[in-house]
Amino acid sequence: MKRPMKNTTRREIVACIVAAIAMAARGPAGDAVAAEPLQAQLRILDYNVFGFDSHQCERRARSFGHIVANAEPAYDIVALNEYYNIPLAPNICGSRHLGDALLCTGRYSHPDNRVVFKPDEGFPNGGLGLFTFGTICEFHERLWSFQDSADPRQGVIFARVALPNTTVTLDVYVVHTHSFGDGCDRCCHKEQLLELAEFIRTHSPRSGNPVIVMGDFNIGGPPACCGNPGYEDITAILGSPRDLWWEAHPCGDPVRLFCGDPIAECDHKRPADCHTNECEGFDSPPMDNCFDRHFDDVCTLESAVCNSFPAPEECDGWGGYTRTGCHNVIDPPPFPERIDYIFVLEDPAYSSSAFQVELVDARVVNWFVQLLSQDDFERIPVSDHLGLEATINIFGRSSMWVDAFQTEAGTGTSCDPFSSLEDAVAAVPAGDRILLRRGLYPERLIIDRPCRLESVAGVAIIGF
Repeated sequence: MKRPMKNTTRREIVACIVAAIAMAARGPAGDAVAAEPLQAQLRILDYNVFGFDSHQCERRARSFGHIVANAEPAYDIVALNEYYNIPLAPNICGSRHLGDALLCTGRYSHPDNRVVFKPDEGFPNGGLGLFTFGTICEFHERLWSFQDSADPRQGVIFARVALPNTTVTLDVYVVHTHSFGDGCDRCCHKEQLLELAEFIRTHSPRSGNPVIVMGDFNIGGPPACCGNPGYEDITAILGSPRDLWWEAHPCGDPVRLFCGDPIAECDHKRPADCHTNECEGFDSPPMDNCFDRHFDDVCTLESAVCNSFPAPEECDGWGGYTRTGCHNVIDPPPFPERIDYIFVLEDPAYSSSAFQVELVDARVVNWFVQLLSQDDFERIPVSDHLGLEATINIFGRSSMWVDAFQTEAGTGTSCDPFSSLEDAVAAVPAGDRILLRRGLYPERLIIDRPCRLESVAGVAIIGF
């Protein structure tokens, strides 16, 4: 036994163990979490970066990278869609130029802080990327079963990100489903959502980490969701995830804004107009407008200028759209839509998080490159999408992690948990907690300092 204490009574030991088992029965800390300390505040960005066409492609790619590289406060997690790696393709906006510019200030420069051009099975490859201040300690990728042979590989990537200077680790998923233009209708989207759900269930339910899912779903969400139906499919399949933009800017009950038939019927017939009156007069919330004002490749702290402006007037009443000009290129007006999302999953089928995620703010971002043309300034969008950013707080106590299924001794982090509860008890600082993933821990314990035992992802049985 490690660190024995003669004055520790059997009653104290049993009380601590019973508390852990009780915690397993009722799940995460629940209401008690509200009083937990703040562990981290994170700024998250999701952006589809492909752009309209090859017009000023290199310049737009570099500008996007410069804005991210100089953002203040910095983005802790940057998720990219349509971030391709296809050499000598004239219509593919410069992934190399974007990457070089994004890394120019040294952010995300360590190899453990990024994954790019995934999934990479087959050709064309690439499509998804992730840059983070945290350390990516685990990574997996998956292609959708449906792949048009002429279309870049689309799917989902998963990165387990250990946040610096905290004991918090995030399970981050970046998603890109096919569009209607790719031949993927609502039934196809449903199948891809089911594949996404299976992928998440494979990696996250036992982790105890907050689960964040973001990307270009090509599915329209409230307040206008008729051009690309299926938002209710997201809700049904992913266990009513928290839609952070909608949570920050609600306009009525999203359930009553759904259009089309139930998911079981998978009816992809599009009604002429299924908008409700519930959000009439709803002004789009302000968006962050950034432009890169340099005309060369110099990366400086003053490269990007950002201001908050109201959304364009033609979009009032819809809000949250993620296509520039508020016109979905697939569906003509009046169908401006949100198709890019940042979700937090909290359903037990997908998440056993021991931490609470609190939304601070979420907003659309609209980025431009400033060009000098015939002695005049011209601003063009960096992409045909708008971006989406969110700021979140994560609450919870500092934690040591234990996993009964861990084969190596481990160091006590979420990415590398202890294999025995005894090791965790020996290492845990006074006042912190020990998080046990579900399983059997056949150990006798002597606890010599204040601690809190909690289980995540099911029942943890301690003792012989």
